[in-house]
Amino acid sequence: KPVSRFSTIFQLRHLISGKYIEKGYSLDFSTSKIRIKNAGIPVEMDGEVVGKTPVEIDLMKNHLRIITGNI
Repeated sequence: KPVSRFSTIFQLRHLISGKYIEKGYSLDFSTSKIRIKNAGIPVEMDGEVVGKTPVEIDLMKNHLRIITGNI
């Protein structure tokens, strides 16, 4: 479900306070691999765009935490 810019700005307070998970705005899960199939979405690492989706990423245990909006 698309989220408006106003709603995103309003929800930033939950991100800052750490309540984004309990409010249901994001998913929290553990995995060793993630695949994003949507085409053409910029992929950022350390603030730099490193490519576009689709992408498949293998994760090292306990090395990466991803925060994303509710899908």
